[in-house]
Amino acid sequence: MRAGGQTLGWVYPKEDDVSTGQSNWVREYMNEMSSALSTDKFEDYINTLSWVDHHLLNILTLNADALRLSTFFHKKRNGKLEYGPIWDFDRSMESTDGRDNNPSTWSGGTSYFTFPWWGSLFDNENFWQVYIDRYFELREGVFATSNVHSIIDRMTTGLNEAQARNFRRWSDQPRFGSFQGEVNHLKDWLGTRLDWMDGQFAPRPTTNKTTGAYPPGTRITLNANLAGNQNIYYTLDGSDPRPPDQSDPLDGTTIIDEDIPVRALVPNSDIGLLWYRDLNFNDGSWMQGTNGVGYERSNGYDPYINIDVDDEMSGRTSCYIRIKFNLTQTDIEKWNYMILQMRYDDGFVAYLNGTRIASAQAPGNLTWNSSATQTHDDGSATLFQKFDTSNFINQLKSGQNLLAIHALNESTSSSDFLNQAKLITGFDEGAGEGGTNGFKYTEPITLQKTARIFARVFDSDGGNSTSSGQTPVGTGWSAPLKVEYLVNEDPASAANLVITEIMYDPYEFAGPETNNSAFEWIELQNTSSNPISLSGVNFNDGIEFTFPGLTLEPKQSTVIVGNLEEFEKIYGTNTNYLIAGEFSGALDNGGEDIQLITAGGEIIQTISYPDNIANEGHSLVLGLDGWRQSRTLLGSPGIKELTEFELPNIFINEVLSNSVLPQVDTIELYNPNPFPVNISGWLLTDNLRDQLKFKIPDGTELPENGYSVFTENDFENFALDSFGEEVFLIANNLNDQRLGYVDGFKFGDSASGFSLGRHVTSDGKIRYEPMSTQTFGSANSDPVSGPLIITELMYHPENDNTEYIEIKNIGSSPFNLQGTGISGIDYQFEDPGPTLAPGDTLLVVKEDPTIFRNNYSVPEKVEIYGPFVGSLDNGGERIRIRIPEKSTINGEPDLKVSIDIAEYSDQDPWPASADGLGSSLHRTDPINYAGDPTSWKAAAPSPGITNNDAFDWRELFFSPEEISNNALSGPLADADADGIANILEYLLGSDPRKSESRIFKEFMRQERANETGKFELKIKRLKNIIGYEIIIESSTDLINWIAPTEQLILKEESDNGDGTVTITYSTSNPLTSRKIYFRIRAVESP
Repeated sequence: MRAGGQTLGWVYPKEDDVSTGQSNWVREYMNEMSSALSTDKFEDYINTLSWVDHHLLNILTLNADALRLSTFFHKKRNGKLEYGPIWDFDRSMESTDGRDNNPSTWSGGTSYFTFPWWGSLFDNENFWQVYIDRYFELREGVFATSNVHSIIDRMTTGLNEAQARNFRRWSDQPRFGSFQGEVNHLKDWLGTRLDWMDGQFAPRPTTNKTTGAYPPGTRITLNANLAGNQNIYYTLDGSDPRPPDQSDPLDGTTIIDEDIPVRALVPNSDIGLLWYRDLNFNDGSWMQGTNGVGYERSNGYDPYINIDVDDEMSGRTSCYIRIKFNLTQTDIEKWNYMILQMRYDDGFVAYLNGTRIASAQAPGNLTWNSSATQTHDDGSATLFQKFDTSNFINQLKSGQNLLAIHALNESTSSSDFLNQAKLITGFDEGAGEGGTNGFKYTEPITLQKTARIFARVFDSDGGNSTSSGQTPVGTGWSAPLKVEYLVNEDPASAANLVITEIMYDPYEFAGPETNNSAFEWIELQNTSSNPISLSGVNFNDGIEFTFPGLTLEPKQSTVIVGNLEEFEKIYGTNTNYLIAGEFSGALDNGGEDIQLITAGGEIIQTISYPDNIANEGHSLVLGLDGWRQSRTLLGSPGIKELTEFELPNIFINEVLSNSVLPQVDTIELYNPNPFPVNISGWLLTDNLRDQLKFKIPDGTELPENGYSVFTENDFENFALDSFGEEVFLIANNLNDQRLGYVDGFKFGDSASGFSLGRHVTSDGKIRYEPMSTQTFGSANSDPVSGPLIITELMYHPENDNTEYIEIKNIGSSPFNLQGTGISGIDYQFEDPGPTLAPGDTLLVVKEDPTIFRNNYSVPEKVEIYGPFVGSLDNGGERIRIRIPEKSTINGEPDLKVSIDIAEYSDQDPWPASADGLGSSLHRTDPINYAGDPTSWKAAAPSPGITNNDAFDWRELFFSPEEISNNALSGPLADADADGIANILEYLLGSDPRKSESRIFKEFMRQERANETGKFELKIKRLKNIIGYEIIIESSTDLINWIAPTEQLILKEESDNGDGTVTITYSTSNPLTSRKIYFRIRAVESP
C-alpha cells in the first residue's frame, strides 16, 4: 500500500483480508499524518512518545537498518499511530557491519534525522524539544549508564554457559580476546555513546535543593556548565520558560529558488579556496544551467537535475556549485531570519559570501576530493531539508552575493547524486527572543511562597542540525529541571484531597463528535484548611492523568477533563475554578474502579462505581450518604451543587416547533415556586454545545407559579426544527458563569400546530409529549391520545405465547394506515395501507397472523398484521404510534408525528402479573395519557376482543385474587392499616397499599387568610373521578354536619400534572366558632 509518500506492507490484517474501505481509510489517515508532521498538528495523528522512544533506541545503538528495514507500526481503534514493536538490532553497537562502529557520531547506515517522515518531524522544534526532554528523562532511568551496564551483566550471566558451547560449535570466535572482552567492549561502547550524546545538547541545569518543604527565606541556586551564549531561564509557577514554536510556515522571501542560474565544476585537483570566497572568481569555464546539479543512473532524481554531471563525476565524489544573487539594503534591513533548504545526496557544505553557514554529512577535514560520511536515503534526498542559518544573516550584503556549495557523494560507485538549494529570508516577530516565557537567572532565588521552578539552558547559537557537526543540536534549549519547593503548603494526601463528582456517562451531544468520552470529567476538592500541592498526584486506574504543579486552596475544587475544548463549549470559558488538564483513556459507562495516588505511590482514594446510580448525562455527586445522581443534567463541575432553595427550579414547560402562521416557534418557561425568580442572563439554546444562542434579557422575572413566553422573534439566533432537536434552559450568572442547573429535553417530529408539553406521571416521572391543545401562559393540557390508540399490550408472555399490540380507532372517521409506524417494534404498515373504521381494532403480532388467530380465537373481522421483527422489552419501554404528515417546508420529507404514546415497566407501580405471569396490560381510559401507570391494568389476554367491563379502580392496586377478598380490597377496607379507607386514599391521589403515602398533609392543611376569621382549605384529588363523588362537610360540634355549599366556596383549581388537581376552598363568611371541623366523604355516583 502506498500512503504518506511511503510503500507499506500489511502485517495484520493481511492484504487479502483488508477491505477496500479499510485500506482507503488507512491510506487517507497516513496521508493526512504525513502532511501534519511538520506542523503543530502532528500529535493529532501520532503517539509522540512511542515515536521518540523508537528513534532513541535506534540512534543510541546506531542501528544501521533503523527506520527503513524491519520497522513496524500499529494503531488501536480511536488511537494514534504508534511505532513498534521494536525489531532487528543485529547491525548495531559496533557489530561486524562497520557502519555502526563509531559511538561519537550521528551517522550510521540510515539517515536517522532526515528519513521520510522523520525529516518533517525534526524540522518541528516542538517535536525536537519532546525528543531532547525524553532522552534526558531516560538518562535518569533506563538509559542511565549504570542501568545499561546492569542489563548487560544480567544477560551475560544468562549466556555464560551457552556462549562456550556456541564458540566450540562455530568457527567465528569472539573479538577483543574473549567473550568477556566482547561484553566489556559493548559496555565501553554504550558508555561512550551516552556520554557523547549528552554533550550534543545544551547542558541541563541543576539546583542546590531537592524537592520538599522549606521555610520562607530559603535561598535556591541554579547551576549549569555554561559556555558561549548559553544562559539559564526559569519560571516559578511550573510553566515552561521555552516559548512553544507555532510550527506554522513563516511568510518569507525566496531569494534563491529552483529556477535560478548556477554554475558547476567537478574538480580534478585542488583549485584553492577562492571559488567559494571570491565573488569575482573566474568560473567562465564551469558548466552552466539552472539550479539542480547531479546525475541519475536509475530513476528518481531526474525532475530535480538541470545540470547533469554523470560523466564528470566518474571516479569523483566532490562537485563545486556557485550561485549568485542580488539584494538591496532595504530588503536586508527588514529580515531577521534565514533558512537554507537543501535537496542533497549524499552531503554538502554551504558558504555564504565565503562564510560556512551549513553542512550535512561532511567530513571534518574537507578537501577537494572528499566524500560524504554516509549515504542519504533517496526518499529523504528529494525532500527539502531545512537548515536554520539565521545566525549568519549578517553575511548578506547589498548588491551581488554568492552562495557556494561543496556537494558530496558517498562513493564513486554511487548510482545517483543530487544537490539543489533554496534560500529563504524574512521577518519573524518571535525570532531571537530566547527565554521570553521566563526570567534570566542572574542571582540566587529567595523563597517567600511555594515555588515550582521550571528551568532550562538556552543557547542562542544552538538549534543546529545533527549533520552540521556543530553543537548544541535540536532547538538550542536544554532538557528541563523541574523542582517544587513547598512553603506553608501541604502535599496532597488521603487526609486532604477527595474526588467529589464524576461525569462518566455524558449526555449524547449533538454534532460531529463521535467519541463521547471527550465530555467526561472528574472533580476533586481540597477538604482541609491549608493549601495543598497536587504535584505528581495521578490516576493510574480507569484513566491516566498526572497533575502538574498546582496549588489547591482550602475548600477549592479542580477539574480534569477528557477534552478541554469540548468541555468549555458545554460549561463556558469564564470559570472560577481550576481546570488541571486533560486525561487520557475513558471512564467506563458500565462502571469500574478508579484510583487516585500520590506522587510517592500512596493511595489517596479508590472508587468503585456501578452503572445504575446516575442516568445518562447526569454526574455522580459525593454526598453525606455516599454517591448519588446530580440534581440536573450536566452536573456542576468545579462549583458547589446548589439546592432548590439556593437555585429554584425553573422548567421549560411548553415548546412549539412546527408553528402555523401567524404563530412562530415558541418556548414557555414555568416557575413552580410560590415566589418570583429572577432569570436575567439565563441561556436558551437548541444545542448544548452552543449555549450562547440567546441570553434572557436583564430584568426578567418569573412570577410565582407563573409563566414567561419567548418566541422566535426573541431568540433570533436559532429556530426550532419541526423534525426534532433539543431545547435547554441553562442557569447563568451576570459574569457568564454556569450555575449548575439545566432543564430541557430532546424531541422528535412535531405535528403542525401542536406543541410539546412537560407532563408529570402519577409515579413522578417527567415526560415531554405532544399535547392535545396549546396552553401557553397556563397549565398544560393532557398529552395527545388518538385517533389511533394502543388498547392492549402483551410485552412479556407466559411460556411460549406471543407478544402483540392491540390498536383501536377511537375517532369518528375511517383511518388510512398507509405509512403509519409503531416504534419499539419497528413496524410500519406497507403501501397501500389498509383502513381502520371508527371503533374497530387491529392487532400487530410477533408470530404468523394465522397461527395467532387460531391460538387466541380472534374474531375474523379483526385484522392481524405481522410478524414484526423487533421485540417488546421485558423491562419496559416507550411505544409510539406515528403517522406521516406532509412537511410545510418545500423539499423536505414527510414528518412522522406521534398520536399516541404508551409506556410500561416491570417495576412498581406497574402490575406484576403482566410481567411473564400470564396477564396483559389493558388500557383503562382511552383519553388519559398512555404513559401513566394509572391508564393501565393487568387482566387476562383478550386480543381483538372488546372488553366492556366497567372500570374498577381496585385493579390498579390489587390482584384478581385480592379483589375477591372484600376485607382487604373493599372500598371501606384499610389495606395498609393507616386509618384511611381504601376508596378515600384512591380518590385523594394516594396508594391504599402503602402506609407511607398518607394523605393527612394534603387534605387537612388549614391556613388563616386574614384576621377576619376566614379560612382556606386545600385538598388534592384525582383529576378525573369515575363512579364516585367527593363531598366536604363541616361541623362545629362533630355532631351536626353541613354541606359545603353552605360553608365553602371554590377559590382555585390547579393541575398538578400527575393526574391529580389541587383545589382551594375558602369559607364564604367569617367563622363565628373558635373551632371548626372538616371531613371528606366519598359517595358512589348513581
